Amino acid sequence: MLEAASMARKSNQERAEKNSEAAEHLPRYDKDFFDIQLQFAQAVCKIRDQSVGEKLNSYTALQSCFGYQFNPAWEVFAKRASEEGDPLDKMYEFYLTQPLAEHPRYLHSSVSDNFGCFNFEYNPSRNFEAVAIHFTNREGAGGGPLSKDNLSNRADDLRTMLQYIKERHPNVRFITGDSWLYNLEAYRRLFPDSYTAGVFPSPDEEYELMTLGVWGQFLDNKDATKPELREQFLARLKEIEPNDILKPFPLRPLRTHGPIADFYKMYGIE
Repeated sequence: MLEAASMARKSNQERAEKNSEAAEHLPRYDKDFFDIQLQFAQAVCKIRDQSVGEKLNSYTALQSCFGYQFNPAWEVFAKRASEEGDPLDKMYEFYLTQPLAEHPRYLHSSVSDNFGCFNFEYNPSRNFEAVAIHFTNREGAGGGPLSKDNLSNRADDLRTMLQYIKERHPNVRFITGDSWLYNLEAYRRLFPDSYTAGVFPSPDEEYELMTLGVWGQFLDNKDATKPELREQFLARLKEIEPNDILKPFPLRPLRTHGPIADFYKMYGIE
């Protein structure tokens, strides 16, 4: 047990040194990724009789491209969404003039450092006994981050993160998650049955529109927009209903939670 703890501390130190070499930034997304979100916001605002410029942040994750704190550039960007004609070109050109946004883990003390493709959020003022886990593609090897070839890498990521949680936050009893990824067997197989068996539709679906918890499904393992999925989504925008605006999405966000003890058992952490 002492040896495992020592190895975990060494791994955490190496990870911290690696992360300190340079701040992590969000990728430079392509124009198609902006296009599907803008067209979606326009369709929702039309059916709800709202202003696109005022609601762009509510119905898209585009503000994250300008950082997770207030940025005056976002106000300029959002106003262009209400211009006559097709504002996409001007909006995207403006985005390209802006620096890449820093990853939110550098801005919020409740978000942990990275453990490979995973990190977690722990905010004891809201919930003393739970952590929320998040996934981001940081796989440097070939293939997708959830492919069979990289399954052992993801298991190592989780094992290291769980060891860290047990050492630093021994009071934590539950793990929670909220993402479109829980629709995928390739993602669910990383977790104990007690965690995946309780998956249910996210009660905050519209809130998830402001995050990659919904929009991430349109990106491939190189953060480029999937062309076929883009076309299918745009063709289904006509299906939007006032009280069900997520209807065109291929996969909807799901939420789950489970005892962290089952994670410790699955990954051999004592």
